[in-house]
Amino acid sequence: MKILILAFVFLPLASALANQVKSVVICENDQATISCPKNNTLFIKYGYYGRKSNLSCPSPNTKTTNCVAKGSLQKMKKLCGHKESCQLEAENSIYGDPCKGTPKYIYVEYICQKSDSTKPAAANSTTPSKPPTKETAVICENTNKIVSCPASTHIVINSAYYGRKNNKTCPSKNINTTNCQAFGSLRKIRKLCDLKQSCELEATDSIYGNPCNGTFKYINVVYECKSGPPPPPAGKKRNVIACENHNVHVTCPKGDVIYVLDGFYGRKNAKTCPSKVNHNITCAAHNSLEKIMQTCNYKNSCVLRPINLLYGDPCIGVYKYISMNYMCLPTPLGPFKKVACQPHTLDVSCPAGKKIDVVNGYYGRLNSHTCPSFHILTTKCYAFGSSQLLAFTCDGRQSCSIKASNRFFGNPCWGTQKYLQMHYYCV
Repeated sequence: MKILILAFVFLPLASALANQVKSVVICENDQATISCPKNNTLFIKYGYYGRKSNLSCPSPNTKTTNCVAKGSLQKMKKLCGHKESCQLEAENSIYGDPCKGTPKYIYVEYICQKSDSTKPAAANSTTPSKPPTKETAVICENTNKIVSCPASTHIVINSAYYGRKNNKTCPSKNINTTNCQAFGSLRKIRKLCDLKQSCELEATDSIYGNPCNGTFKYINVVYECKSGPPPPPAGKKRNVIACENHNVHVTCPKGDVIYVLDGFYGRKNAKTCPSKVNHNITCAAHNSLEKIMQTCNYKNSCVLRPINLLYGDPCIGVYKYISMNYMCLPTPLGPFKKVACQPHTLDVSCPAGKKIDVVNGYYGRLNSHTCPSFHILTTKCYAFGSSQLLAFTCDGRQSCSIKASNRFFGNPCWGTQKYLQMHYYCV
């Protein structure tokens, strides 16, 4: 994903140029930040998401130059109006897809107006607090980084993923794809960082899984630093340890479910589950957090079985354990299951105040009774990466739409009518 920063230095000339109309084009799947000089705010005059010309973001796949996403101007005004700066993303998931198969772009015209905050304040008025600005952090694979906010503020994650979306971020010779994201990576990063003053993020397959073998990946996280104390957690944080070959039962009170914050199978210190053989080693089984979540998440009780047979052996000869941090929270809505037959659209939504939490899903065909058809040559096919694409499109949103189409997911079984299936909760 290309990231453009369009900023203007505050010079004496700025006031003379304040009402000059500026424009920017953002090609599909790219993003840009537009901003004004100090004490000026954005006023969106005109804009759209779609395509009206062959000259902007030229592509051989252009099928029409007469399409505009309905309501796209209103969304831009809501995102950017009366702010000193804002970030615009040219994504179907935000504006919808007004012309399928045609590469689109954002075109926006705006001016910088003098902010009301530059006027003298009235006698008993209070100065409105400056809205938080969005920050971006990038952590290349096999490195770590501390994300932090100033004192008396806390982190709020807007978007995040572990994978690869472009060639420029963390450049490498080992790039086989620029369209991969680890399933559930946004949820894991939010658990690590949301509502904290600082957090440490480590970009490794052992935490997030490997969404694209052979490709050098990275974490990309967009966040805000919000002032004031963070809201109190919904439940008390708890920890459970299960030493190797000793099962442990985890249970929440009636009406509550387990919500896994983080965890691993391996060893991080010498004190936990002490052994006669002391090893100064740190290890964690690949995908162990994902397996722990599958075992316990959203269940009233579960059994942790710390054995190599389930998790693999990340450090041979070392006595290991499962460590799981979790909370007992009120039961979420769900699980729900939604299906869209090819080529229809899967529309998913949660009630107000609830967000989609994707459990799993796929595009393909694993049985003959879902979306019955005369065109079924196999019931053993699904598109590689389709679960990750579902999570990328829907995780953390109140609603989402995605089409059951070969154009989005690829064609895992020629001649067979497929379907898109997703299991999710509203949390």
